[in-house]
Amino acid sequence: MILPGDKKRVRELMKSDNYDALERVAGETIEKWQKENVIGVSEFETLKMVFTRENKIQGVKDFLEKLEQYAGES
Repeated sequence: MILPGDKKRVRELMKSDNYDALERVAGETIEKWQKENVIGVSEFETLKMVFTRENKIQGVKDFLEKLEQYAGES
């Protein structure tokens, strides 16, 4: 649940060096996932692994984008 004052806290976080660190960790995590082997024992398993990896990556990107949108709201 989003609490009163969270928007201000998110804005302050995004202006700090702490947010830069968060973005770096997210970027490194995404890079690690992109390098993972996604060859399964069958075509189905390979597709499942590819979709799982891509959804994890997109989830991190969506979360960071949502933070930016949330902080930018009045």
